[in-house]
Amino acid sequence: MSSRPTIDDIPYELINEVLKLVILQHDASEVWSAFGESRTTLLLVSRRWNDIIIKTPAFWNVIRIDAYRLRSKSTEVDNEPHKQHVPKLDQIRAAAQRSGTLPRRLHLHSSNSDEERILQGIVNLIQSITNWTFMSLQTWDHRLVQQIFSIEEAPLQDWSALSELRIHKCWRPHDVDIEDPGSNGTNGTSISLYMSPERFPSLREVMISEWWLKICQLPWAQLTDLDLALIPGPFSDCLDVLEKSSSLERLKIRVNHHVVNSDPSKLRHITLHKLQDLELDLDRASDVIPSFLFHLTLPSLINLSLKEGVEVYHPHFLTRAALQLVQRSGAKLQYLDIRLMTDIDVEERDEIFIATLLKVTPSLRMVCLGAAHITGLFLTDMDDHCLPNLTHLYVNNHCRDRGINDAAAQTFVEWVERRVLDTGDLVQEVNHEEGKKVSPRKFYYCVFSTPLKDFPCALKAEVAKLQDEGCPVTLDNSLSI
Repeated sequence: MSSRPTIDDIPYELINEVLKLVILQHDASEVWSAFGESRTTLLLVSRRWNDIIIKTPAFWNVIRIDAYRLRSKSTEVDNEPHKQHVPKLDQIRAAAQRSGTLPRRLHLHSSNSDEERILQGIVNLIQSITNWTFMSLQTWDHRLVQQIFSIEEAPLQDWSALSELRIHKCWRPHDVDIEDPGSNGTNGTSISLYMSPERFPSLREVMISEWWLKICQLPWAQLTDLDLALIPGPFSDCLDVLEKSSSLERLKIRVNHHVVNSDPSKLRHITLHKLQDLELDLDRASDVIPSFLFHLTLPSLINLSLKEGVEVYHPHFLTRAALQLVQRSGAKLQYLDIRLMTDIDVEERDEIFIATLLKVTPSLRMVCLGAAHITGLFLTDMDDHCLPNLTHLYVNNHCRDRGINDAAAQTFVEWVERRVLDTGDLVQEVNHEEGKKVSPRKFYYCVFSTPLKDFPCALKAEVAKLQDEGCPVTLDNSLSI
């Protein structure tokens, strides 16, 4: 009788493919990933699996450091309450060395309650490792970031491959005087984050969330991707950074707090010749943001996204600023996403500005519009032939008035009918998965209302008829896309 097969009888090639799938399913961008636990489970399958995983560098090139887990669970009162952090950091260092020459990615989570000895141990560990290409630092403690990128000392290892840096939730502490005349920066400004182009020649992507830009000195001119979450303070700090960032291709600015400018009318004009993607995400109203758009020129702009949170209100200034930005830049937009406030009625002028923006931008391929109180005026004020390249149109209406919702939906359907059927603009392609013809275009109208309200029966019947004729139009009242 032959012995029963074991897991070690699986051919190496098959095991290797299984392990590759595990690695691919691992999301390296998540700080709280369960990949470490999954790796430990796989190590315990058998000695053979343990040996394969130990010798597979791709299982070890993502390094996670959670300062909270470095603390000792002992309640013993002594001078080293966190004395267990040293061997734990040594274990992380040994694991990182198994990644060999592969590019390494760092995910760090710390808090302002971590002891100085733990912070120093983390800094020493990070600086002892080479070949970092990605760093994500999530911490409330400025000391940690400041020590990792120390002005006085260069890293112990070569960090020239670092291409992406993400810093989350770092507030400037009250004990840092950014106007200290005896500081290391320029114009009497203390520098807490310093990265020179000589030490970091590959750095291209930076995300800085809630950090005073005035105390950052980075190689701005070489960056191609910049993501800024602004904190309370002057908007001029952001402008200073943008003026130095001449190579930017993608820019995202998030306004979560009140941002001010001493005199919005005196904002400096900025031209970013290479910028293709601009995203403004506004959770707090600020007059300086529309003024910023009035003073911005982006000749290479392709994708524009403007989003306002609840109770953010810029009375028609934001849409007018977007229109003038596109006209002034001569940009050939392909993607436009405008999400205005969802709880305050959008003014009629907003829809007029949006209609004008669509008419002067024939290059558009996808348009998304979400707002409260959409009447459909932007459709009636727009020529049926003004968007020859349009493939997708999404409209999300948050109006609670059923009469306005139904009228806007009717206007939407009539525009689609004229655009797709009357102009003969219905191109079909084969869906190879199902073997049937489908349209590459999509026209979608969604209404957000509580309680749920259905569309009029006559309108639904009209849409069903259009769909039978091959028109890709959809009405939805399911509260979400």
